[in-house]
Amino acid sequence: MKIPPAVSDATANGSRAGSEPIRRSVDGLEPADLANPPVIERPITYSTSSKWIVVPRPRPRAVARLFCFPYAGVGSSAYRGWGDASPEGLEVCLLQPPGRENRLREAALTSIGEIVDSLVSDLLSRSDLPFAFFGQSLGAVVAFETTRRLRRMGGRLPDALFVAASRAPQLPWPHPHVRHLDDVALLNVLNQRYDSVPRVVIDDPELRALLTPAVRADMAAVETYAYEVEEPFDLPLYAFGGDEDRMVGQHELQHWSAQTTGPFRLRMMSGAHLFAHDSRDALIAEVAAALSIANDRLPAPLGK
Repeated sequence: MKIPPAVSDATANGSRAGSEPIRRSVDGLEPADLANPPVIERPITYSTSSKWIVVPRPRPRAVARLFCFPYAGVGSSAYRGWGDASPEGLEVCLLQPPGRENRLREAALTSIGEIVDSLVSDLLSRSDLPFAFFGQSLGAVVAFETTRRLRRMGGRLPDALFVAASRAPQLPWPHPHVRHLDDVALLNVLNQRYDSVPRVVIDDPELRALLTPAVRADMAAVETYAYEVEEPFDLPLYAFGGDEDRMVGQHELQHWSAQTTGPFRLRMMSGAHLFAHDSRDALIAEVAAALSIANDRLPAPLGK
């Protein structure tokens, strides 16, 4: 639930769209800066007919797409830099839920079913190429349920599913529910769990007012999720975890293996719950290798 830096990309024709300050930064501040944090501009995305899909770097010659599902409380900026770091043959498509960033004025969705209902048609419109899903934490479960929805619809399925920092969906949520707490209590609990909410956000009413509605909606989605038994997939499933993650351990990640009859790989990486921020290039290399997309700029896939 960490607040990443905002994304600022050019528009499709190469010009810069207008921007609007929507909140102050909370990342990377020195103590002296906290009294007057700088302004972050609203993320600027490429022009598209889809509210859900942000393509920070279109690749007309791409042979595959990677759809990235964000973790709770944030949007497409959770994957800042992934478009630039990806191979030329891979187009990165970032999922942008309502209620945050450039969709701040829209109501956030409060169940995983609603999220899937809302995004699936936009996703299908970009399924003309082979694709994979990558989801972190809540985003992993949304990616999983989106794959199930595509299968029930008879649509094209991802060539691979990548999940990070997420308990297997069949495991019940073991933590006390927090979605009904007041704003300060909610953010304090989440910071205790994930070490991801800066103190300046918790203490600042303006920042709390901007952040908490999306966080509360996403926690409602987590806490009301009801897994239903279906046949496992027949596709490669890759699970990643942080070796210092207090919320999701290796044992809980291993249970993802029950969700596929295809190849399953589990890799533990250095870091806590949001280890993927520091492991971006290694994770992209894993995706590229799974989709057989060569790129000499990226490191070798994990374990190679």
